[in-house]
Amino acid sequence: MENHQLNSVETTEKYLTDNGIAFKTVRHVVTMTNQEMIDTVKFDGDHEGTTLLAKQLFLYDRKNKDNMWLVCAATDTNIDTKALNKYLPCASGSLRAADHESLEKYLGCKQGMCNYYAMINDTGKNVKIIMD
Repeated sequence: MENHQLNSVETTEKYLTDNGIAFKTVRHVVTMTNQEMIDTVKFDGDHEGTTLLAKQLFLYDRKNKDNMWLVCAATDTNIDTKALNKYLPCASGSLRAADHESLEKYLGCKQGMCNYYAMINDTGKNVKIIMD
């Protein structure tokens, strides 16, 4: 990750503030599983009727590493990568989870800290997003 980049949360908050977009950040400890996130996140009651937690999968095509996707889905969604592979421009069976170095390089965040808004760090427009 380049030295001038802020972490994903700071970058996101700066972008939203600079563009006059109202937001509220819900902070939680770094988690590696959805269940950990669900168990540790505490809300203040101002979020009724909104989706607050989501899982992110950062994937790439092992045969063409320039093909990368951030998959965002509800925490209870089962993501079948074999089924997803059929809809993406990559060879059958070549869809893989990207390593932590790529996550930092392209989305400016560490494992367990990725969210949809990390896409603003992808200034080279290398990562495509898939929303459930």
